[in-house]
Amino acid sequence: MQPPDEIYEELFEEIQKSRIFSDSKTFCDAISRQLTPHEILNEYRQEKTKSSFNLSSFVLEHFIVPSTIDLIINEKRSLEEYCHCLWPLLTRTVKSVNYSSIIEVPYPFIVPGGRFREFYYWDTYFTMLGLVRSNEIELANHMLDNFAYLIRTIGHIPGGNRSYYADQSQPPFFSLMTQLLGQTKKYQHELEIEYEFWMTTRAVTLDDGTILNRYYVDSGNKPRPEAFLEDVQTARKSKNVNIYLDLTAAGECGWDFSSRWMEDESDLSTIMITNLLPV
Repeated sequence: MQPPDEIYEELFEEIQKSRIFSDSKTFCDAISRQLTPHEILNEYRQEKTKSSFNLSSFVLEHFIVPSTIDLIINEKRSLEEYCHCLWPLLTRTVKSVNYSSIIEVPYPFIVPGGRFREFYYWDTYFTMLGLVRSNEIELANHMLDNFAYLIRTIGHIPGGNRSYYADQSQPPFFSLMTQLLGQTKKYQHELEIEYEFWMTTRAVTLDDGTILNRYYVDSGNKPRPEAFLEDVQTARKSKNVNIYLDLTAAGECGWDFSSRWMEDESDLSTIMITNLLPV
């Protein structure tokens, strides 16, 4: 399950640095039209030295660029009616697509919309509260089943169902989801697996033997693919040699970005979340 920065190597970095797309996440969600990543890379390496080469044209020729999910507000509806009508507009299923960054799950799910074309872990709990209020119990259970599937196959619930989120998680709300839908007993095994994940890969033992948890993603001290250029720009201003680890861990915490993680609350480059043990 390689993220796009590892699949497309120097081509990925060149696309992000050239700012073909205003949002670094856009190319991360793009899909190859026909060729394999290896074939695209080879063609890029052959073509880039030519004076006629145009990177933007190359990308549009070889990739299907994702669109945003735009929602139309109907002012004649009440707020409650509007919320109820959003569920079918935001419901997605995953079809098997070669070389996509999407992580496949077996059941339908709700996405936030806009530039967010995938679900996010702890956000989904609050989505479930709305689904229950709308009596969309089957859909809520489908999303819970998807999370249980991810725990069994990956070993934890990723921050979102994209390959570039696979190494990180988010605040462990799976237990709250099972309680909400009365499914705690059914998913006891998955709850234990997730607990083990947090108590081994996200635990710190203090001098007195106390074990506490922190947000920490051991995916290499590198920019997040979905925020590549933004992270590079932040790193240039930072004195923290592990700035990329801290930025990625902040994505895992779900509070990205909160001043609580920064030495200087007005300066993101002072982020130090991996040194903190949050309540």
